[in-house]
Amino acid sequence: MKPDLPGIIRNLFRSFGRLSRARATEKLEYELQEMEFAFTQLLFSSFAGLPTLPEHVALELLPAMKEELAGMEQRIASSEDSLAELFGKLGFE
Repeated sequence: MKPDLPGIIRNLFRSFGRLSRARATEKLEYELQEMEFAFTQLLFSSFAGLPTLPEHVALELLPAMKEELAGMEQRIASSEDSLAELFGKLGFE
C-alpha cells in the first residue's frame, strides 16, 4: 500500500494553518489585555499620581469600563489589608 502523498501534504498544510491561527489568536488576546490595561491606567491614572484625563472625557469613557470596574471591586473585596494587619500586630491601633 502506497502512502497518500497528496493527503499527507494536505494534512501538513492544515496543521500549519491551525497552528498559525492559534498563535495569532494568542497574540491578539495578549494585545487586547495590554490595551485594556492601558485604557484602565488612562482612566484611573489619578490613583497612581499621574495626570488625569479631563473629567468630561473620563465620564464619557466610564460606561466602557463597566466590566473592569466590577473586576476591580471584586479584587478589592477579596483582598486582605496586609498593611492594617501588620500595624495591628505591631500594636498601632
